[in-house]
Amino acid sequence: MIRDRGSIKWTSLMLPEHVKELKRMWKDESRKPRPILDEQKLEVLNTQLLEAFKFSSLIEVTIYQNGTEATLTGNVEKLDAVSQRITLQSKEDSLIIPVSDIIHLEIIHK
Repeated sequence: MIRDRGSIKWTSLMLPEHVKELKRMWKDESRKPRPILDEQKLEVLNTQLLEAFKFSSLIEVTIYQNGTEATLTGNVEKLDAVSQRITLQSKEDSLIIPVSDIIHLEIIHK
């Protein structure tokens, strides 16, 4: 079995611009496409958001931004229907999240 290091072995012979471009290319390849949510899933997310806000429940939200997914935990402090954003209060700080970036939401019952 051949154990080749691919293009990494050539980086010492490349110009810094080429190395920079290769790193950008590898970063772009690791990006995930935005998940497509159907109407039913959007309705469930909306219902869960309203319930979490009404009962001040702790939630775990997965958001999609710039090709990556991040999971945040906190309480829904504010719902803004006009700008379609929520304010999530975590232990450290307060985050403003566009509703369109939310791909998964789970209410944590304690």
